[in-house]
Amino acid sequence: MRTEGILASLEIILLTNKCFQKELKSNLHMDTSKTKKDLTLISLSKAKKGYTFIYQGLAEECLKCPLLKVCHNLKPGKSYTIIEVRDRIFDCKLIGGKVCLVEVIPASLKVNIMQKFAIENAIIEFNPQECKNIQCEMFNECVPQALQAGLKCKIIKICGTVKCPVTGQIFAQVLLLPL
Repeated sequence: MRTEGILASLEIILLTNKCFQKELKSNLHMDTSKTKKDLTLISLSKAKKGYTFIYQGLAEECLKCPLLKVCHNLKPGKSYTIIEVRDRIFDCKLIGGKVCLVEVIPASLKVNIMQKFAIENAIIEFNPQECKNIQCEMFNECVPQALQAGLKCKIIKICGTVKCPVTGQIFAQVLLLPL
């Protein structure tokens, strides 16, 4: 049975990177009037401003729930960041606990791309690097689980460059916003 993961609790591990943390902070304080905001429900323990997650979709049990439209109005597989926590709390039969109403925006993700594509504000088609070295400290940035190949993304910021420890190739580190 799918539990709290259904309610978007898969945390993005990329939060340890300084560049991503700076962008996350600026996203929380920027003018979000032009950014598409959504309301959703998330477990009370995860309902914190700045928390980033991947929405996983709904479970069969959710189809009978009166909160279905609010809880499951996000796109499965997409990343979101909580920008506001509301005072509304509800019971969730699926997780057997409380969920909280939150306002979210699409999350930007730090990834490594080929340098020739690293142009700020450019719209690109994301393609992950070909890497099978899952032990590499940059694996999540080269082959991010939150982005599918072929997904259109906007380059929000160029953070710098990194060198692949296996091939020696230089990649650009960028913040991407999936479109």
